[in-house]
Amino acid sequence: MSFREEFPDYDQYRDGPLYYTTVPAAVVAPVKRLILRVARSTQYLKTICNDVASCVPCEPIRHVGWDWLVNDLGLMLEQLIRKKLYKFMDFIYEFTCRHGDAAFVEDLNDIFNAHHFGYRMILDDSGPGPRHYWKIHKEPERTDKSITAAWGS
Repeated sequence: MSFREEFPDYDQYRDGPLYYTTVPAAVVAPVKRLILRVARSTQYLKTICNDVASCVPCEPIRHVGWDWLVNDLGLMLEQLIRKKLYKFMDFIYEFTCRHGDAAFVEDLNDIFNAHHFGYRMILDDSGPGPRHYWKIHKEPERTDKSITAAWGS
């Protein structure tokens, strides 16, 4: 399920002590390091970079060397967090479904906690196969106010 389907009114949440409508910029570097732990080959890292590029969207990556691709991954993630929140969330969800064992999910949530991000990835492995889903860490305030509340009636 896409992030927008799970949280159709996420853009009406109010950022405060936690981020609910944007991704904190400080999340990019630790998420990049987490992704690099999974990328075991240059070809696979290029595939990951192209997955991010398709979410931005932008042209596929043309570099082939590891160091170039590590740099490209950071640049792609920085572009992605400047887009609508759901694009980042959907990329992380898909990546986690493919590679997210319990340790990966725990590390991801540690990153989100350290940078005051309002969502957590949950790994429910109680069923026949692992299932990942997003959960709001703490219920956010909403910016939508009823007309009667606005008029004081």
